[in-house]
Amino acid sequence: MKEIKTFFIDSNKQVKKSLISGAKPTDKVDGEELAKKVEDTCNELISKGYNIIDVIPITSGSSGYSSAKRYGYGYSYTSGMMIVTSID
Repeated sequence: MKEIKTFFIDSNKQVKKSLISGAKPTDKVDGEELAKKVEDTCNELISKGYNIIDVIPITSGSSGYSSAKRYGYGYSYTSGMMIVTSID
């Protein structure tokens, strides 16, 4: 009987450095690093006998509103990838 297993790969946010606040993560994702993590994880799972069914981006976001300036905004970013697998 096949069993479905999922694995989540977190995307590393780029770090923005400033003299005043120091280093803090931004909502920008390092796409090259995330692609390498997905590739390495898929290859490792395949070598362990898993079958890759799908790779799904997981999106996060936020929004805000300024009543003083009368505008709203929203944004989203890829917070990670989910790998869906099966194994006998």
